[in-house]
Amino acid sequence: MKIMNKELATILLVEDSLADIALTKALIKVENIFLDLVVARDSTEAYKILNDKTCQIDLVILDFNLPKVSGLEVLLNIKEKFTIPVLMFSGSDAPPDKEKAKELGATDYMVKPFDVSDFKGAIEKIETLELVGEEKSFYLYTK
Repeated sequence: MKIMNKELATILLVEDSLADIALTKALIKVENIFLDLVVARDSTEAYKILNDKTCQIDLVILDFNLPKVSGLEVLLNIKEKFTIPVLMFSGSDAPPDKEKAKELGATDYMVKPFDVSDFKGAIEKIETLELVGEEKSFYLYTK
């Protein structure tokens, strides 16, 4: 979707917990962050979306603890096949988890539930995205 002649970024949220999906959507809505959000509940859905040539994903927010295939394995597969930045999303703030995620190519690591300052800080590290806004609303664009 275009706003002010800029393309809104499309984020793929890979999360199996309905509660965490709802919390993420609520945070985006409450904080007035404008972006396109696509949700996958497991690795199979995520790979299907990532391989869909009609859907350009600009960022993946990936749950660390997915069923069947771990988030770290999904991260490794994404980094092998795509040049998309990946933010790991976990209930754990254990340093070994953070280190392993970054070692495998995660751009950043956010602890659930994340807040808007965590999200903004992570976005600032991604060269292909631009967060533009004022105090009350923000737009996440592709550069």
